[in-house]
This record gives sequence, C-alpha cells and structure tokens, in this order.
Amino acid sequence: MDPDGRSVRVIAEDARHADARPLPDRPERITHLVFNTPRQEDAAAFWVRALGFEVSDRSLLTFIRCNDDHHSIAFHPGGSSTLHHIAFEMDGIDSVMRGAGRMRDAGRPVEWGPGRHGPGNNVFAYFIAPDDFIVEYTAEVQKVDRNHRVREPGAWAFPPRPQRPMGRDPAAQPPDEDRTGENPVRRRAVPPLKWQASGQALREMAEEPKQNFDPDATVALPIAEPDPEATFTGPNAKKASGADGAGQRSAFDPDATVNPAERANLDPDATVRVPSPGK
Repeated sequence: MDPDGRSVRVIAEDARHADARPLPDRPERITHLVFNTPRQEDAAAFWVRALGFEVSDRSLLTFIRCNDDHHSIAFHPGGSSTLHHIAFEMDGIDSVMRGAGRMRDAGRPVEWGPGRHGPGNNVFAYFIAPDDFIVEYTAEVQKVDRNHRVREPGAWAFPPRPQRPMGRDPAAQPPDEDRTGENPVRRRAVPPLKWQASGQALREMAEEPKQNFDPDATVALPIAEPDPEATFTGPNAKKASGADGAGQRSAFDPDATVNPAERANLDPDATVRVPSPGK
C-alpha cells in the first residue's frame, strides 16, 4: 500500500499481443499516470524509497521516473486520492494530430491542446473519455539520465521583460535580481487546477479566462467581427446614396477636409484628413 492507500502490484515478463504494431493515429502504449494526492511529496517519496524511482522535476506536480523517460508517474495536489489522467504515447507529433482528428470524428474533441509541456517537453492533447476520465495523447517525451538535475517550481516561472526607459544606457541599469537567482517580478501564483479526473471540471477550466500567464495554458481569444450595420459619424462622413435623417447608414468620405476651428466638435471615433501645411 502506498501512503494514499493504493494497492501496488509489480509484474514482469508480461506478454505482448502478437498483432501489436505502430499505427499513425493510435496509441502505442501507456507512458505515464498522474494521480491526485493530498500528500504529494510523501507519495513520491514512497515510490522512490520502495521501488527505486527517481525524481525528475517539480512544478505544480512532482514527476518521478523508472527509466529514461522524463516521468512515468506524477503527483498532482488534490483534496483526495484519485486518478488525474492516463497518458498514451503516440509515434510523434503527427500521430498526436492524426489521433486528435480520429477522436474528434468519434465525438471526443480536444479539450486542452495541442501544446507542449514544460516539464518533460512533451507534446500533448487532452480528451474526455466516455466514462468521464481524462486521457492524454502525447509524444516526444524528454529522455533523461543520471546526470539530469532536478528542477524546482521556479524554473517554470515566466521571466519578466526588462523595462528600460528610452535613452538610458542598459549598462547603467542596476543588475536585475533575477540574474542572481531571485526573480523580482514573479508571476502571480496560478491556483491549482480544479479538475480532479472530472470531465466537467476540465471543461470549466478550459472555458475559464486566464488572468495569469501559464506556459502550459491554451487560451482562446475572441476575434471581433465587423459590424455591417455600423454608422459612421463626424464632419468627414457623408450620407450614403443621398439618404437623410438620423440613424441612416453613412459612408466615409476620403476627400473630406476639416476646418481646424471645428475640431472641438469632432466625433472622437471619427477618422479625419487634415491638409498638410503648404498645400
């Protein structure tokens, strides 16, 4: 039993299906599992101590491995001990995209991604399975060895942009603290992900506006559409087709000029052409 009460079975010499073969749009194997746990470091320490796993990195999650893949198991902070998601390895990024299309055709659209994680550097796309479990298609997982240095959460913070007033010599600027290891403008903490192996929670997370920069987040930005019923106003607008009366659609007159004395009455939303001096 691990600290979260999970039963652990160790097997060896498992059989392979005789018809197993790589396909361009289907998973090849389970590559990692992620568990929710209220005791994140204790859970990781058990696997390290009892089964010889090694810690690869720490971010919001703690990543551990048992081979040269960056992680085989990861622990996500949560209020209870549950399954977070199962990740299936694909042949490459093209296979992730092909598999995403196949899942979409089967009524399982991508809920998060495609993208690339920081820890592990792997490509990802997340789906909600029929039983409301979360599955990940992934590829290009980072390979590590015993020389790999464990990175802590600060390694994944987005560095601030330098703010230098115009005309100042960059060499005269005081040294930034982040160059010595202390980041003066740290990204505000992103709250823990809400989803706990729940498809509905994942949908809510995907629809939630992101206030902080998260290198693993995918944000959809609305694109403004032109308004075909827009009305142009101001001294440089002329009535379209000779129409009269308020509320009628008007058109922009590119040849219009404006008397400087009338500028105080300009519509702040209007675009005007002012003659250049000497013309």
